[in-house]
Amino acid sequence: MMVRLNYGMIAVILLSLLGMGLILPTSTTHAQAITNAPDAPGTITGAVMAADGVTPVPDALVYVNDAATGAFVAFGYGDANGVFTVALLPPGSYVLQATGDGVAPEFFGGAAAADSAQPVIVTAGATVVAVDFALDTPGHLTGTVIAQNSARTPLADVEVRLYDAQGAFVEATTTRADGGYQFADLAPGTYRVVATQLDYIDSVAPLITVVSAAVARVDMALASPGAISGVITGADGVTPLDSAAVYVYDYTSRQQVGMALTAPDGWYSVGSLSPGEYLVQAVKAGRVGTYTSGSTTPENAPPILVESGDSTDAVNFALAPAGFVTGSVLEQDGITPIANATVYAYTYGTQAAVAWTEADANGLFNLAVPAGTYRLTAYQFDYATQHYGGADENDAQPITVTAGNSASGVSFTLAGISIIRGTVYQPDGITPVGAGVSVAVYDSITDATGTFFTTTIANGTYSRTVPDGTYYMQATSVTFGSIYYDGKLSLALADPVVGASTTVTGINMTFFAPANAATLTAALTLQGRAPAPTAAWSIPVAVTFTPTGSTSAIYGATVTTDQNGVFTVTGIPAGTYQVRVKNAHTLASSFPVTLVAGANTVALGTLREGDADGNNLVNITDFSLLATSFGKTQGTTGFNANADFNEDDIVNVSDFSLLAQNFNQIGAP
Repeated sequence: MMVRLNYGMIAVILLSLLGMGLILPTSTTHAQAITNAPDAPGTITGAVMAADGVTPVPDALVYVNDAATGAFVAFGYGDANGVFTVALLPPGSYVLQATGDGVAPEFFGGAAAADSAQPVIVTAGATVVAVDFALDTPGHLTGTVIAQNSARTPLADVEVRLYDAQGAFVEATTTRADGGYQFADLAPGTYRVVATQLDYIDSVAPLITVVSAAVARVDMALASPGAISGVITGADGVTPLDSAAVYVYDYTSRQQVGMALTAPDGWYSVGSLSPGEYLVQAVKAGRVGTYTSGSTTPENAPPILVESGDSTDAVNFALAPAGFVTGSVLEQDGITPIANATVYAYTYGTQAAVAWTEADANGLFNLAVPAGTYRLTAYQFDYATQHYGGADENDAQPITVTAGNSASGVSFTLAGISIIRGTVYQPDGITPVGAGVSVAVYDSITDATGTFFTTTIANGTYSRTVPDGTYYMQATSVTFGSIYYDGKLSLALADPVVGASTTVTGINMTFFAPANAATLTAALTLQGRAPAPTAAWSIPVAVTFTPTGSTSAIYGATVTTDQNGVFTVTGIPAGTYQVRVKNAHTLASSFPVTLVAGANTVALGTLREGDADGNNLVNITDFSLLATSFGKTQGTTGFNANADFNEDDIVNVSDFSLLAQNFNQIGAP
């Protein structure tokens, strides 16, 4: 673990060591190194510059540490041009950190922490060149740590640790008597703050961005740990159950956070719990596993609230002797097991779920239930739901279970619901792609990860079983990239495929040739802005490409212009298009564009302002929204960013003028 010292402190330490003869100067004018160098030392050279990469940081200090141990090895300092040399280095791997007056310390490779730094490898007798730094103006991070109680008591001597976005340790400090802390002279970047104090629950803050010459703030409240306790008995509510297991889960995520076994008197306690809501379950062999309030399923169990520093007591359970239902869940062929299928037991004739379990890798299940009569239902996402012994829940076969006994041989065979089939072709539209092309099935145009997957076989065909519904198809090839059905380049525009307990065929997809791909770099003119480049010219715009003569767009995405109003879209097949562009508060504009393979640069024209409600029409509704927000500035109550047409963070007469200029105008369809 490396602790950051400020520039002045380390300079004083190193100069003192030099004066004491513990660090000797090398033969290089601007370098210092330890004395126990080997016979064939290496050298590292580079330059320390400001963030612009041009302005030198004079007299910068560069520290060399062993990459494996973090131990200090040597240091060097730069000349007036920022150039440094560190000589007499034994062969090995090193981590370098540079610092100087008015700049933030930084490890080589642009890292804030040693563990994230790019190592520098020195070989015997060799010189490693161009180990260069570009140091930013530092930012700062401050905050306060308090106790999570009604008094909001400031906490002194709390350890506050700082990590970079990759989780590498940067530095640590402790809070003052008023609970305050500070990390000064930080390189701009993204950090995470963690506060730790004995007898409190650690607090992990969300990622925070530190920018140059600014102060970021992260305040934290530390909670005292709480507990849940109670007694577990048999069904009579009197006989204690020894060695019953109690599991505590986060109520929202269902992640296990604690566990305990009961004492001979049935008592248990689960401690070290953060304030929050929990799901509690009691389990013992031969008994019906039970959640709080006697529920046998987590969905019906109420949450148990734990407050800071308190114990929630009398969370008691009475576990009845269990009966069992055993069986299997198989595919329709009656042979192939369906792993992780869920089997529910419902009180017969009702919708009340009593218990559930999951089938193992072999499709086998063993469901513990109280004595009674049940309807059993098997679910698996890729398959049709099946009620045991009947076509629906009303004619399902009842299963009676007695305490201590098993109802066995309860087997399910689940059928798929719909099948989607097609062929994936190479760009000529004739030659199948062959085996191994991935086909993804999405159940929503906003489902970025896909719901079902399959791959093509040798003749380029694919087949996928899905539940009834509406789906959107994508084929992905290492050679050709991605294409959506039918000939679309983005999921949002893919044509739907509807499965309704049928086999849907002919869902074919054809890639376009990567060599035919075009890149469009387009410049927009934005009304009412200060001259570019400024931040006001950088806005999100929705862009669609519709082939000339067609009414169906093949590509759609939201992109952000740069500070000159320029955006870039890649991977569009060469051809002629209508390119439609719209911002949240502009009218849509459509421009004819012809793309050739490779780079294309086009000035598209002007986006007209005034569409505060985003309906592609400037009318009295937009005027009303502007009037409501008139005079308001960014960050104040009532400010409407969509009425700030010129993006200057205030709604005023300039925005009114833009609305008036385009009043009663309609954008491109």
